Amino acid sequence: MPLRHSTETALLLVLAVVMALTGVLCATLPALPAGGLPWLLSLVLAIAYPVVLTPLFRARRADTPLRWMHWYPALMLLVWCGIEALALYVPSTSRLQGLYTVAWTLPAVIVGLFSIVVYCLRVIRRRVPRVAFVLLLLVPYAVFGVASSRGQNWEEELASVLWRGDWWQVFGSGAAVPSARWSLAGKPGLRGEMAASADSSEERWREKMRVAERRSSRESQRKSQAMSEGASVSSVPKVATTSSAPLWRQTSSTPAALPSSGGALEIIALSMLALYSGVLHDRVRRRVI
Repeated sequence: MPLRHSTETALLLVLAVVMALTGVLCATLPALPAGGLPWLLSLVLAIAYPVVLTPLFRARRADTPLRWMHWYPALMLLVWCGIEALALYVPSTSRLQGLYTVAWTLPAVIVGLFSIVVYCLRVIRRRVPRVAFVLLLLVPYAVFGVASSRGQNWEEELASVLWRGDWWQVFGSGAAVPSARWSLAGKPGLRGEMAASADSSEERWREKMRVAERRSSRESQRKSQAMSEGASVSSVPKVATTSSAPLWRQTSSTPAALPSSGGALEIIALSMLALYSGVLHDRVRRRVI
């Protein structure tokens, strides 16, 4: 018996909701290695979702695109894990973490919901209610995601609720509990006070927290300094400078000459001497042989 239109509509609506929930999970998951166990549990649930529906798809001869779309939440989690693992070993790629999870992983969620819309427009079955539901889901999701990324920090509150507790420790190795990451969020100065850890993975995570805290403190200081300077400039009249030279030329701390890096000629001479000695040694060895 083919898949009924009402059943297919229900499956598509549930899939859209699951994609949105997976986007929230990706945005709230702690960074690796602390988020290893939460990510694994989320991945198991994302894989179990299409696996449970597979007998229904086979019995009702569901369309192949409909079957593959149900694997998209698991793909979102795999991409998150790949980016986190890459940033863990290549720190220069840590910017990808924020780009992927920005606004509750909005870019990935938009791609998934767009695939549902394309499928609904191609099958010519109940287009209007299906597309309308997807749009009604996407608009508030995008609004709340953008608002959270602009200072509301709702994902931190969700993370403290979802991943809080000692039972989230990874493999019992003393790795950081995810709640520790979010309990420090929004409290300036706490991350920099984290003591060093004997565990290398834990220490890498703590170092990332210290760097993030130092960056946020510098940005807040820069903003407060700019605000104070703007207030002082508006209240104090401008004073003409006595010199027309640029500001960087007026400073007295400019060195008279650049310091020498040292050792350049000595290194070249030693290298040439070593190369010459090696050539002589090779010639003597060939004559003896």
